[in-house]
Parts: sequence; C-alpha cells; structure tokens
Amino acid sequence: MALPTRSLPVLPPASAASERLLPAHPVLAAVLPQAALQRGTVVHCSGTAAESLALLVASTASYEGAWTAVAGGDTLGLRAAVELGIALERLVIVRDAPTGFSEQQWGEILAVMIDGFDLVLVGRRAVDRIRPAIARRLQARAQSRGAITVLIGNQGTFIADIEVRAAVGEWSGLGQGHGCARAREVQIEITGRRVPRPQQVTAWLPSDLGDCELSVVLPAPSAIVQPVGERSTAMRQAG
Repeated sequence: MALPTRSLPVLPPASAASERLLPAHPVLAAVLPQAALQRGTVVHCSGTAAESLALLVASTASYEGAWTAVAGGDTLGLRAAVELGIALERLVIVRDAPTGFSEQQWGEILAVMIDGFDLVLVGRRAVDRIRPAIARRLQARAQSRGAITVLIGNQGTFIADIEVRAAVGEWSGLGQGHGCARAREVQIEITGRRVPRPQQVTAWLPSDLGDCELSVVLPAPSAIVQPVGERSTAMRQAG
C-alpha cells in the first residue's frame, strides 16, 4: 500500500534528548523510564480500564499543548477525556464507517495522523484491520516522525515498546442497595522492552473528581521534561 508522503518537517536525528520527550501524567511519571513519554514509541494499554489508561497516557501532553488523534475509538468518552485533561480543541477523532473501513483506508488514516499529530490513539476497530506489513511501516513512520502510538485494548500486529495494564480493584461510593460509583481503584503495571523491570502503582482512575491520583504518594521523579506548550504549574503539581 502506498502511504501518503509527509508534508511536515522531519525531526532531525541530532535533536536534543529533551525534545524527544513528552510529559506524562504524574501517576505514570512516577513509574515510567525518564518520567516521561519518548517520542516514536508504541504504548499498548490493556486490561479492564484500557480506554481510561490510553486517555491517561495522552492527558498531560495534550493539556500542555500536544495534538492528539483517535482512530477507531468509537466508545471513547469525551467527558472522561476532558476530566483527565485532554484538550478538545486539539483533539481529532475518526470513527469507523458504518460499513467498516478497509485495511488500506485505516492505513492511510493512521499515516496522516502520524504525520500531523503528537499522539495517535488507535482503537480495536482500527488495530484489528492492520496486517503485519502495514503495521511495521506505520511504526517506522511514527518513529521517524516522533509520534507516540497508543494502542487501546488489542495490540494486533503492532510491536509495543511499553505495556500499560490495569487490574481493577473496586469502586467506592456504593452501599447496600444504594449510592453511586464515584471512584475506582486500579493497580497499574508497566512493563515492556523500554522498561528495565516491571513497575507497579496503585491509583484512583477515576478519582472522586474524575481525574487520576495515586492511592499511595510516591517520591517525585527527578527527570525534567521540556514543556510541549505553555506549562500549567497547577497541573504539574496536582496531577
């Protein structure tokens, strides 16, 4: 399949290391290598909270100026995205066609997204259509363009650099036949070839306010990440 040619400048290989990083939500920064997201990597979010994890991966970078695209995430909730910090004015969503996009169509859509966005979230309906040859070409394209690919639920034929998985603990707010689910405690585990050893953190996802916060406070990461856009001090401190 012939993928569209790139119309944006290619990030030079000699760029500073800080320019190859995007800020991560404090909950993930506590356990991610370099306390940040490295451009060009593939992140696979799985488990019972896969969509929430994908939004969490993109949230802080989006809040601070990054552009985010979603392909095939037909069940992704906009309200949840906003509560986690996704900036809707820098978000583009392409849902599946009623008859379903073909592999060629999804390949072209993803290629364009990789060329023009910092983060590309790929839902199951798109992932399942991509065969190994196209997946390899898209990954190579994302690595050279500096786009972060976030796979939601199913990894398909892509090769992930980082695995983020959540096991649901329990919801709070429910009583004996009454109440409302307000917050969900999950165990988040991060593994992968870019992670020296498995890392775990327990967090509220969502918290009472709809955001994500640690259940147990960990020491602040020491890595410093260059901002994508105008950094918010309140966002950086409160997470």
